[in-house]
Parts: sequence; C-alpha cells; structure tokens
Amino acid sequence: LLLVVIEMGVVPYVSALINGARQQQRKHLTTQLYADLTDNIIGISDWISSGREHDFMNRTQDVLDDMRHIERKAHRFDRNRDLILQFVFALGSVAIFAWSAWYFGGSVGGSSNWILAFVLGYFPLIDAVTPLPQAATEASAHFDAIKSMNNIGTTDSKTAESKTHASKSDSKK
Repeated sequence: LLLVVIEMGVVPYVSALINGARQQQRKHLTTQLYADLTDNIIGISDWISSGREHDFMNRTQDVLDDMRHIERKAHRFDRNRDLILQFVFALGSVAIFAWSAWYFGGSVGGSSNWILAFVLGYFPLIDAVTPLPQAATEASAHFDAIKSMNNIGTTDSKTAESKTHASKSDSKK
C-alpha cells in the first residue's frame, strides 16, 4: 500500500514541481523568442543596414541554446524518474510475491495459484499509474490557459458593466 501511495501521489507531485518550473521557463523563453523574432524580422532592414546581422543571429541562438538546455534537463529528469518508478514497481512486485508466497504457502495445487494471481493482478496497476507523473507535469503547463479561459467571462462582463454604467451616466447628463 505504501508503494502505491508513493507511485500515485509522491512521484507525480515531485515531477510536477520540478518539471513544471522547467516548463514555465521554456514557455517564457519561447514567448521571448517569438517577440524578439517578430521585432527583428520587422526591422531586418535596420539590422542589415547597420551591419549587425551576426548580433541578430547570436541573440536568437542564445535563446535557442537556453531552451535546448532546459529541455535536456527535463528529459534527463524524466528518464531518471521513470527508472526510479520502474524500480519501485519491481520492488512492489517482489513484495507482493513474497507476501503471497508466505500467506498461501508454496505447496503445489490450488493455493499456489493465488500467488501468481496476486502478482499478475499488480501489473495492470503499473500500466495505470505509469503515466501519472507525466500527466501531472503537463497539467501544470496548462494552468495559465485555464486561468485565461476563466477570465474571459469575467472580463467581458466587467467590460459590459462599465459600458452600461458609462451609458447610464451619459443619459443622466
């Protein structure tokens, strides 16, 4: 039970904390890159006429290098997390095997089939729990979009209220 709690709660939480911060950094760098590229493409003639084309390329390359560095760290963390998770699952399988062998005994016949049944019943749990850390990490990346979507209705209603209030004020005058 403790292993299942670790697999379903602790590992996804830690993964969301660590890689969620990296995703926020990558999102910020991507936004910065798009803004810089847009400004620089619009002003490309200024870059060329001033002879600073290499500065333009170097600035873009620096941001891309930072993004690649963050992605490499995130992938390394994902691989290590998955390795540890597989180790915990293997430990859980061995623990279930040991418990069921102790409880049902090792005699040939009906009761020894329960040993195999418990161990084989644990494997679908592995398939169900393995994607949770990645899902928790990806969910944290979508919080900004959810907040924006939630603010759409409130922003529109506030705008409508202010327009209605302004028109009422104008009609009183």
